[in-house]
Amino acid sequence: MKNFGAHGELMFIEGASKEKNNQIRAECAMGLGTIGPQTFRSLLLALRDDTQLVKDAASKAILKNMALSDIRDQFEENSHQKQTICCTIKELLQSN
Repeated sequence: MKNFGAHGELMFIEGASKEKNNQIRAECAMGLGTIGPQTFRSLLLALRDDTQLVKDAASKAILKNMALSDIRDQFEENSHQKQTICCTIKELLQSN
């Protein structure tokens, strides 16, 4: 699906966020990681999933496929997105 460009990315995002099956949500999170740092925000949302399987998949997708420098470069020009990401990370850290 990642070869389908923006449409494939959208399919992964919808699968990771709306699919009822936990395994499929986890697989979609892993797929998002293979696309690149532009999917980082979607993976942060997957870290809020009710199921540990999905959270673990999102964590692995970030760690395996994204370097901090790539994420920083992706969002460097958009201060609103950077602020949203920082707030989401802070909330995730406080909830654990």
